[in-house]
Amino acid sequence: MLARLRLQLAITRTLRTELPAPLNARCWCSRIEDSTLTVTVDEASQASLIHYQQRELLKRINADFKGRLVRPLSRIRIRVGAKLAGRR
Repeated sequence: MLARLRLQLAITRTLRTELPAPLNARCWCSRIEDSTLTVTVDEASQASLIHYQQRELLKRINADFKGRLVRPLSRIRIRVGAKLAGRR
């Protein structure tokens, strides 16, 4: 479980490196299941920005975490969650 959380945190850092401000501070990796990465954002308007960058994000994440992922990621699921204080 701890290894999974560390992986999610590392992927969140990669997402934030690849995405433009202020979006990069308002999203995080919330789940990895099979070949799907779930990214949570705090506003619906941000979801479309991530959707359009999905291909490049997946390419970067798969390259950076090749040895740590059970299988390559092929899809990003975007979830809109509540704003969380201090979530950056």
